[in-house]
Amino acid sequence: MCGPTTHETSRKEVECIEHIPLLIQPLVKIYRSTPKVHFPGTKIDIVFTLLSSLFLYGSFAIGQEFLIQVLGWPRIPLTREAATSIGAIAHSTVLVPSLGVLLATQKFIPSAPMKSHPQWWQDAATALLQFCTGYMIYDSINSFLIGRWVSGEGVVLIPGDVEYLGHHFATSFYMMSCLYIGAGHLSAMILMFTGEFTNPINNIFLISRMAMIQLDCCNGPWLQAVYPYIELTFAWMYAVFRIFCGPMSAALNTYDIVFTKEGRSRIPALLIPFWLIMSWGVLIGSIPWIIDCIDMIKDGLVVKYHKDYDGEL
Repeated sequence: MCGPTTHETSRKEVECIEHIPLLIQPLVKIYRSTPKVHFPGTKIDIVFTLLSSLFLYGSFAIGQEFLIQVLGWPRIPLTREAATSIGAIAHSTVLVPSLGVLLATQKFIPSAPMKSHPQWWQDAATALLQFCTGYMIYDSINSFLIGRWVSGEGVVLIPGDVEYLGHHFATSFYMMSCLYIGAGHLSAMILMFTGEFTNPINNIFLISRMAMIQLDCCNGPWLQAVYPYIELTFAWMYAVFRIFCGPMSAALNTYDIVFTKEGRSRIPALLIPFWLIMSWGVLIGSIPWIIDCIDMIKDGLVVKYHKDYDGEL
């Protein structure tokens, strides 16, 4: 049995794995067993981030073969694109429940220093920030450097790719800067939670939409029956989280790091504007999708992206 500990006796706390919430225990064990190699000049570990990228690429590769070998999708670029959604689902499935536990077990102070939390919590939070950064690295390479590669021409980006890559860079910068200064991680985690909560249904919607509209082989009666409910569920969830949950979280972050003395003292003044621009910018940038979702909600079970849809996907 492990007795009560303080921050100074954190070694005992590290050894008390039974004190850690059950859902978080595997994450903490894996993180602690991973070799630590720090980015030059910092205390930011890069090994767990890179291993996360490999895990997510494996999810993509397995997902692609599942679509082809089990569901009968053809081996074409569209199937590869659908498989990237499976990688995204794997990412959010690990991320969101773990973030929920961590956010629920500590007082929410967006600018709180990392050292104010128990050691197990610090390890889990650091692992999730690195895991999410690993996703940004994996997706940037897999979706754009590889996915947009054209023989004889190199990488050929399409409209929207630059903004998407910018989102990935900004998100990674936000999370890594939290680890670098040792504070503000809760502000990033609440944005990650509200932003990624709808990711599984979003990507299920994208995969089913591809099958409905662009693949005659995979547009059977079962998919046609459940697809309206997938579309409507996604529309409601996305609208609620982007209209209410996301802005509320960003507002709480803004108040703490801008309008409280403690927040301003913990976060470097030059970093605050970047964090605000990145957090509010993502929400503002989602307005076109919010409008699209509101239209889908108004239509109810009359789907927008049906099998005869010929607009932009």
